[in-house]
Amino acid sequence: MRDTDKTKKEFEKSLFKLLSKKNYHDITVNEICSLANKTKMTFYHYYYYRKRTIMISLLMRYVL
Repeated sequence: MRDTDKTKKEFEKSLFKLLSKKNYHDITVNEICSLANKTKMTFYHYYYYRKRTIMISLLMRYVL
């Protein structure tokens, strides 16, 4: 697995973990990054504009 895939997977796992405890709109990028043990800079490198982008990525990967 490439580092890019591994990093994205860590963000996704963090988001899923947070979604089991909170509403999506109450989750912050800081929380996702903290749980993934990554910086906000890294988050925005992969998910350019806002945290909504991570949800679109997840939907495309797991639902569609």
